[in-house]
Amino acid sequence: MAAHGAGRRGFTLWETVLLAVVVVLFAALGMPLLLTGSESPQTSQARREVQRIARAAARVRVDTGSSSPACYEHLHTLAAPQSAVPQECGIAVACGAADLEPGAACWGGPYLDPVPERDPWGNAYTVRFAPTDGRVLAQSSGPDGRFGTSDDLRAGE
Repeated sequence: MAAHGAGRRGFTLWETVLLAVVVVLFAALGMPLLLTGSESPQTSQARREVQRIARAAARVRVDTGSSSPACYEHLHTLAAPQSAVPQECGIAVACGAADLEPGAACWGGPYLDPVPERDPWGNAYTVRFAPTDGRVLAQSSGPDGRFGTSDDLRAGE
């Protein structure tokens, strides 16, 4: 007499259900990893530039102590060299000057070099000082060219 299941071929219903559950679990865990790597090269480039602009503006804020929008809102101001202190920031001396007192406000530029003219979609990057919390925010309007939509890219320190 043959043993129970001897010579049987195929899978039982429970084995098939268990396999399906395992496949679904792996798919559910793996999808976020696949989706995060699907950012377009243009979005990645714009994200890096926005972060770079925000870091530069934050360094200006630390060095100058200025909350003047003129210090931040024009990217070319952030590129001004130490020898060309921008008057619109209200700073009169370059960092490293012999007569600079410790902790005094100064200009240590260039803070941003090279200056990114436009994001990959042809839109201007913007920089804003948020007076409510003192942060400097850099942003790109993203592929659609409109601020306030889900594809905007922002950074601020």
